[in-house]
Amino acid sequence: MEAVMAVKSEVVGQSPEPSADYPCIKKHEHSGLMVLFEGPRTGVAISGNTCYKIGSWSSDWAEYCFRPFHGTVTLSNE
Repeated sequence: MEAVMAVKSEVVGQSPEPSADYPCIKKHEHSGLMVLFEGPRTGVAISGNTCYKIGSWSSDWAEYCFRPFHGTVTLSNE
C-alpha cells in the first residue's frame, strides 16, 4: 500500500499583465478558489475552499465568476 501525500499550494505574488489564452489560472471573485483552466470551463482546482479541494476537476466550472490571476502559484507534496 502506498503512503498518501497531501498537496499544498502557496500563492507567491501577482503581476498586472492580462492573458486570455489557455491554459490559464483564474481566481473565483468571491470564494478565492483558484483553478488551472485547460480550456473553456474545464480545469482543476489548485487551491481549495469549503466546497472544493485541491485536485477537484470539472468540465463545467462557472468561468464567468473567475478572473485571470497573474502571479505565481507553487505546488508541493507534503
